Amino acid sequence: MNRKIIPAIICLSLAVACFPEIARGNEYALYDCYDELSQRFFSLEAIKEQFGDQAEWQERTEQSSHGDGIEIKIFVMLYPGVTIEALGFTYDNEDRFFLTALGVDRAGYVDFLGIDIGSSRENVIKTFGEPDGIEENRLHYDDEADFTSIEFIVEDNMVAGMRLFSQVD
Repeated sequence: MNRKIIPAIICLSLAVACFPEIARGNEYALYDCYDELSQRFFSLEAIKEQFGDQAEWQERTEQSSHGDGIEIKIFVMLYPGVTIEALGFTYDNEDRFFLTALGVDRAGYVDFLGIDIGSSRENVIKTFGEPDGIEENRLHYDDEADFTSIEFIVEDNMVAGMRLFSQVD
């Protein structure tokens, strides 16, 4: 093995051990955030337990785009400072529930991997890496497949709003 490669490998290994975000990148933080939130809000009951029963609810039923006779229920729950969208359906006699959108405009209700309303722009970048796009005061993070995205609205260098979107195929 080339003698110059060995020190480079050692340095890279140490950097990854000390700064795991180098190895993980934006997508892993994005997936970790979605995974954490979907485990926290895994059912309508879990959402009600977290935020209470006083939400403005909207519910509609649609047919699955897969054409297999599955009806999908789409739920929109509007709480002060938090909007949650989810879909649910029954398949093989098992209820399924997926978080599809989460918007947060009030501190202390929901965080995205420790980022909450009032967190600094620098903390967002430290946690999620450099944004995939910046549009005015919005930092966008997207996965390669465009199934999951996160947006942070930043005002005066502080997070003023957070949005998570996920598509279920």
